[in-house]
Amino acid sequence: MKYFLTFCLFLPLLIGCQDDPEPVIQLLVNGDMETGAASPNSWWNREQTVYSTEWTTEEASKGSKSLKISASQTDPINFAFWAQTFSGSIPVEKNVVLSVSVKGKDLTGQGVSIVIRGDAESSPGGPAEQGSTTQGTTNITGTFDWTTYTVRLTGIERDIKSLTIYLILLPNSTGEVYFDEASLIVE
Repeated sequence: MKYFLTFCLFLPLLIGCQDDPEPVIQLLVNGDMETGAASPNSWWNREQTVYSTEWTTEEASKGSKSLKISASQTDPINFAFWAQTFSGSIPVEKNVVLSVSVKGKDLTGQGVSIVIRGDAESSPGGPAEQGSTTQGTTNITGTFDWTTYTVRLTGIERDIKSLTIYLILLPNSTGEVYFDEASLIVE
């Protein structure tokens, strides 16, 4: 009984001494793709030739909106993407993880890729100084329901001034892809 009372007295001290978890640092804005007027806030895109990009209410992992890219025929050179650039306080020497929910419909060819690109300028241009992609390592093709894909950029270099994430329908691909619930988290 004496030991039980002593244990009860010290239990709150033991619980209070636990380390607080570090806060999650999210670098993307509007990662749920829900806000905007004619286009989603903080997102930009590029579509070429046979590709079409759209901010849509056709499909959504959560909420009511997502980013869509589609192509009904292949193009051997061009591709389309949605992107967002972060040029705030870069987490130098840390890792970042891009996570995004993806839904595919009849995706053929090279399919889909997600990318993190690090540049020594405040916006992407020319060759990237650092990068990581699912292309060549994770096959994202076919028809599938919402699936979360991730890619990690390890040890951000000191000269990096911006990080851009790309959600891509690759060359030689057809079908429809939807992106939702994107996050770029500092580890």
